Amino acid sequence: MLRLSLLLALLASTPVGAECLTEASLDSGVMFTRADGRTGSAVRGPRDVLRIDYALGDANRIDRVEAKYGIFTQKALDRLGPPGTPATETIFRRAGRQKAPQAGEAWKTRLSIVAETEAVPPARPVKSRADYQVTYSYQSEQTVTLSGCKYRMIPVEATFVGDTAHFTRRWDYFPELGLGLETRYTDHRTGIDTRLDLKALRAPQ
Repeated sequence: MLRLSLLLALLASTPVGAECLTEASLDSGVMFTRADGRTGSAVRGPRDVLRIDYALGDANRIDRVEAKYGIFTQKALDRLGPPGTPATETIFRRAGRQKAPQAGEAWKTRLSIVAETEAVPPARPVKSRADYQVTYSYQSEQTVTLSGCKYRMIPVEATFVGDTAHFTRRWDYFPELGLGLETRYTDHRTGIDTRLDLKALRAPQ
């Protein structure tokens, strides 16, 4: 009777037709939706570096990153505007080893970035550099439900402090999947606070 009760409880917790993700799902790619309604995709490459497209299918926006576990960005490509609008490619380098987040831990590091923005010839691309002290905080694990499936999730917050900037970024990290997705950006100097909570997480259809 006890086994039957456990089975019924398990079936009740997962809606019929829900296809829940596993760690292997990232090898072929997963899809997600954030609060702004945009659909994105994530796929795993070598050494747990994820290729994430936060503006999938949007002709007027490019927002792509390559990031270890989806959190430690190595390269980003941004364009806000229609084709022909200058895009910016940014390279990120950190000191120390980037390990998968563990709830309750923290990591401090130095970050150097180099950004290059396209220009219309004969003008040359514009380069900029910046350095930051960064503190990553891995908060208490939670259980969340997305697209009818329950997942363990560790909120990750990183505070960036530089000569001319001070901001915080937040990710939802799913340890069972090896997946981190950015959900919030707060600029402490301007007061801008952008929240993009996850609304769906699923396999491609």
